[in-house]
Amino acid sequence: MAEHNMIRRLLGVSLYRNAFFLIMNQVVLSGFGFLFWAIVVRIYAVRDVGLASALISSLEFISMLSLIGFDIALIKYMPKADRKSTLSSSCFFLSAFIAILISSIFVIGLGLFSRELMFLQDSVILSASYIILVSFYPIFTLVDGVFIALRKAQFVLLKNIIFSSLKLVLPFLLVFMGSFGVFSSMGLSALFALFFILMFMPFRLRFRFSPDVIKRMFRFSSGNYLANIFRFAPGMLLPIIITDIINPETAAYFYVGFMVAYFLFIIPTSISHSLLAEGSHDINSVKINIRRAYSFSFLVLIPLVVLIFLFGDYLLLLFGTEYSKNSFPLLKVLSVSALPFALNAIYATIKNIKHEVKVVVTINFVTAIGILLLSFILRDFGLIGIGFAWLIGQITGNLVVLYYSIRSRMAI
Repeated sequence: MAEHNMIRRLLGVSLYRNAFFLIMNQVVLSGFGFLFWAIVVRIYAVRDVGLASALISSLEFISMLSLIGFDIALIKYMPKADRKSTLSSSCFFLSAFIAILISSIFVIGLGLFSRELMFLQDSVILSASYIILVSFYPIFTLVDGVFIALRKAQFVLLKNIIFSSLKLVLPFLLVFMGSFGVFSSMGLSALFALFFILMFMPFRLRFRFSPDVIKRMFRFSSGNYLANIFRFAPGMLLPIIITDIINPETAAYFYVGFMVAYFLFIIPTSISHSLLAEGSHDINSVKINIRRAYSFSFLVLIPLVVLIFLFGDYLLLLFGTEYSKNSFPLLKVLSVSALPFALNAIYATIKNIKHEVKVVVTINFVTAIGILLLSFILRDFGLIGIGFAWLIGQITGNLVVLYYSIRSRMAI
């Protein structure tokens, strides 16, 4: 009874309630993601899994480039916007257009970007299918920002339950397509879930594009655009890089280990998004919510890191013994990196609330460059070298946080 009352009190705080649905959303994504890849690695060849991880990473990377920081800007500006429909539809339209442009350039220039993915040029239908699926994915992501901003994160959870459920069925139907079948399973599932959840928008969505709306929030969104590129680039680029500089099989082992570890990263990410929404609704509650965000993140993360060390190899058995053997050392290092990652994520959100976007960009830039440079330097050590590159890169970001924290105190 006492535990039930404590849960009710926690959910009565909008910071925790929004964060709860976002974390449950990631539990669904991660849990179903495990099942998805457990299915994929059993019915597709290892090489196809490696190529599929590179395709999906390219989709996620192009989508991230196409967001232009709107995923964060929507959370910041939506709560007090007079024309919510115009704001959201303008972001949707521009991001989709940029995704079409970038994905087209990617397909045309595959000889430069990734020789292993040149098969996308085998037919116009294959190339067009890739571009279409990539173009809708930014909107699939941006919808989340609308619901988070309006404290309705339960609809983010609903959307991704549909997405994840469909993703379990399609690999069986598309196995004849090889690696592109895995990619299409994800893209088509996202497309269906997107059209379904648009019916639950908290306002009537009219598809209009307003340059004035974009212009007003461009400085904030463009800063976060750069910050997000640096923040997500290592995780999205590494499978492609590993595919080319090592081999597709190693990329498959990396992708599975990173996917499991990513569940830890989304805990501080979820609480950070909720913190930004709360700061946008009520600036006076920021200080207490910052303390809550830090406390919540570490109270949840530390036990999970311990569980990864104790049982992570058994968890990886879902993907097979080879994945458990090759991915577990990487997973342990990545799980530890979730702690410095949390410091960086929450501090960056604090700076976003204060409109100090330059600091956010600096933290993520230093972290990303550290990870990518060290990945090349330590590549001869295999996956464990990539793992330590990721950990040291996050700690380097902590040093930037420490620098700005000291400078802020000295300025007072």
